[in-house]
Amino acid sequence: MALEKELEKIKQNKVIAIGVGVALLVLLLLLLYYAYHRDLQLWFNPEVSKELVLKQIRSHGVAVALLFVCLIGIMCAIPGVPTSVVCVFVGVCYGPVVGSLINIGGNLMGNLVAIALFRRIKLIDKRQGKNEWVKAISRMKHPKVGLTLGYMIPVVPTFLVNYTATLKGYTEREVLLPVLLGVLPTSIFYALGGDALLSGNFRRLLLVAVGLGVILLLVGLLKRHEKREKAK
Repeated sequence: MALEKELEKIKQNKVIAIGVGVALLVLLLLLLYYAYHRDLQLWFNPEVSKELVLKQIRSHGVAVALLFVCLIGIMCAIPGVPTSVVCVFVGVCYGPVVGSLINIGGNLMGNLVAIALFRRIKLIDKRQGKNEWVKAISRMKHPKVGLTLGYMIPVVPTFLVNYTATLKGYTEREVLLPVLLGVLPTSIFYALGGDALLSGNFRRLLLVAVGLGVILLLVGLLKRHEKREKAK
């Protein structure tokens, strides 16, 4: 009976948290559409020069950049919502340097907020602790290194990495560096990819693809580590 009540409470908390997150997500998307709807019209107008489109798309300032930071942060905190498309679009809109900073800020904020929520509100069933990714990271000699790798690898669900940090008892301050180091590579690669798409720089696109391939190889390292731990 106690377990059923706990699961029901977790379900209610999850519905409320995701509902608030989705509402904020929709609001931010509407604000960004309002900011970019003229740019999109120019983009699909064949009579407008590429230079003018590029200038218009990259004419937005700090206010819109903050909207992107918040959007990425919220998407990062909601389980199952990918941020890759938005991060690439940020690279299109702000270029590789500023775009990378926006992506890093959003991903960092989103993960820290998620960890803060997990520490204070019951949002995940304890049975998630048996997940292979959670166990692989938790069993590492240096779990913070495992957290960093988890954030780096796109195929590892971010909410599971955040949950693992919570299970290990880490505070937001203690995981600040692992989160930052973990989100750096993909945040930069996505921004570079977006800029390369807009400029037609296929060499840079190839470099980004190679970089992402290297990151995916980390999946094999984590799985190999998990097998070794099971064999002990």
